[in-house]
Amino acid sequence: MGFHTKKMRILTVGSAAVLTLGLAGTLVAPGLSSAAAKWLIIRSSQIKPGSISYGNLSRAARAQLHGAKGAAGAAGTNGTNGTSSLAGATGATGATGATGATGATGATGATGAAGASGTAGAAGAAGATGNTGAAGAAGAAGAAGTNGTSSATNSFVVTGGPLTFFITEVDDIQLTATCPVGTYAISGGGDSSDVNPGDVTLVSSEPTGGSLTSPATGWLVAYSFNAVNSGGTLTPFVVCSP
Repeated sequence: MGFHTKKMRILTVGSAAVLTLGLAGTLVAPGLSSAAAKWLIIRSSQIKPGSISYGNLSRAARAQLHGAKGAAGAAGTNGTNGTSSLAGATGATGATGATGATGATGATGATGAAGASGTAGAAGAAGATGNTGAAGAAGAAGAAGTNGTSSATNSFVVTGGPLTFFITEVDDIQLTATCPVGTYAISGGGDSSDVNPGDVTLVSSEPTGGSLTSPATGWLVAYSFNAVNSGGTLTPFVVCSP
């Protein structure tokens, strides 16, 4: 069957596209009657390949002709690395420069003026008096003096009255032994008995009763009591001679 068409167009009705072909440029919508002769194309087999171009399609039909998005292409290979430039050769060492001339010696500076004398400082305050030192230990009893001009056969010992004591407080005591009239002391001392060691100390033993022009006539001894609740007997003696 052969026919000639004046114009072809794709119409869209609802969601379906229908191709209509009319004579003398007349388009007839599907389902409508018309006095003009027409052909209704309802199958793709009725369309000759190549007889419909892209321009014959409506805008809505063209929008539906896009194909699926193609897959992403493979990544390209990395380019070859460029070659490194070679290091340049080390330059030669430069020649040593000449030694500069020695500079002239500078002139000696003038002596500075002497500084003014500072004012004298105020006298410092007197220091506080120090504490009294502890009493020194008693010296040992002196050795007995040598005999006088009198012979030993004429000398004799005289004792002072013995002192029996009981110490109730720490204190000192002096005892004296005296020669008879007409005789003089040539030595002397003191004796202690029934005394605990360390409770009583002989602190002095010396002649007494004389003057610058006459010899001594007796002997003096001094004791120091070092403890309480202790007792004993102390006896002074003197060696006399005419």
